[in-house]
Amino acid sequence: GEILGIAGIDGNGQKQLAEALAGQRPATGGEILLDGRPIGHLDVGARRQMGLRYLTDDRLAEGTVGSFPVSLNLLLKEIGGPPFWARGFVRSAEISRHATRLVSAFDVRTPSIETPVGRLSGGNIQKVLLARELSGGAKAVIFNKPTYGLDLANIAASRRRIREIAASGIAVVLISTDLEELIELADRIAVMSRGRLTGTVENDAAARRRVGELMVGTTLS
Repeated sequence: GEILGIAGIDGNGQKQLAEALAGQRPATGGEILLDGRPIGHLDVGARRQMGLRYLTDDRLAEGTVGSFPVSLNLLLKEIGGPPFWARGFVRSAEISRHATRLVSAFDVRTPSIETPVGRLSGGNIQKVLLARELSGGAKAVIFNKPTYGLDLANIAASRRRIREIAASGIAVVLISTDLEELIELADRIAVMSRGRLTGTVENDAAARRRVGELMVGTTLS
């Protein structure tokens, strides 16, 4: 249920950290544990099955396939698997039911579940990503700049959803270059500088100053 913020100027290794945790990039050292179990040797799919989810900051080019309908984008990481496919055959009714339920639950504004996801607004593409990654047993979710490029209404909605996720008991790693966002949401804030985590502070009255010190390499007092 904790929200751990990762602060830092963009380009200091935040995306690489997220990809290493999610299994998209090999880690050269260290250990990754989920619920106390090592997962560093597992691929992306196996980590997902164990409950680790990753929402990339590149919603359209990396997170979705713009020409695919909303319904298939909600299943991009489950293509070929039951109950949506059986013995190599598509179960269209199951896919439609699944998509209709998630579109309603996550308030995705789309003309149809068959609309290509690339035609949706940035905020609604983000909702598709949230719906896909948060359904089916999520235990820990990595967000990389979840509100980047969104309008004010969708920023507020995304932040509200992150709070709800944590309140439900799911662990959240929130990577953001917006310090105000981290101050608003995080329980603790770690700082990345030059590709390394330089320290972690409690989100208290002194957090803004201490995060700034870590960003410029000052030792915390």
